[in-house]
Amino acid sequence: MWGLTKLMENKKVHLFISYAAADHAYYEELRQHLKPLEEEGLCSVFSFDQIKQGEPWPAKIAEALHQADIILFLVSADFIDSKYIQQTEIRIALDRHKYGETLILPVIIRPADWQSLPINRYSTLPKDSLPISSRTDRDTAWREYVVQPLRELMVKLRSGKITLDKSYIHEKKSKTVLPSSEADGLKAETIALIEAGESEKAFELLLEYVKKTNEGPLNDVLLLWSRQKHLTNQWQKGIIPFDVYHRSSAQINFTLLELIQAIPGTNLAAN
Repeated sequence: MWGLTKLMENKKVHLFISYAAADHAYYEELRQHLKPLEEEGLCSVFSFDQIKQGEPWPAKIAEALHQADIILFLVSADFIDSKYIQQTEIRIALDRHKYGETLILPVIIRPADWQSLPINRYSTLPKDSLPISSRTDRDTAWREYVVQPLRELMVKLRSGKITLDKSYIHEKKSKTVLPSSEADGLKAETIALIEAGESEKAFELLLEYVKKTNEGPLNDVLLLWSRQKHLTNQWQKGIIPFDVYHRSSAQINFTLLELIQAIPGTNLAAN
């Protein structure tokens, strides 16, 4: 599958660290342990404290989140209490992860009841979920249970051994049978529109079929369409730069093509 795999090979992994202000000391400890990875050129790290005075920080954070290959959430009671983190940073991260554009890793730094958060289904660091603050030697905990696993993950991403892409179009198992001529016509016309740069018309065409079927991969067109409108809106408002918008739009167009290619003629099948 086209996407971030080719873009990742031999390039820095962009890392975003989300944390509550009360946990700044933990963030500083983690940054110190990440320094060797940065100096090796393995990754680059962004977080709130890098924003210069006078810069529009919401736009800078949104831009960094949309560029991140890995997003770390430093989980604590203060993290849970932050409305901005919950309503903005987690929402953007979940949206990008859904489209195979980023990896999410909660890092448990202090004891907290975080099971109700939408990020609770992702693998944690440390793997046993024992908070960093509960370890007798925090330096060792950071190095062995957070930074070393991150290093291994980044190396695999750069080498292409793992990818950020999800098996997006294979998540649903439902099937919708369409007349052969209708399915073939949909496939040919939509591909022609995408190749001609008319992705908006392609979405509109597919959405007509969504109303008819409500099943199969065409359901996912609604999600892609929503994603495209969200990206366009952010670009037009100056929240994200054109290169981020262009890269993400290209990813969406290719996923749309894959959805169309999944239509084998008379069967509109997701598996």
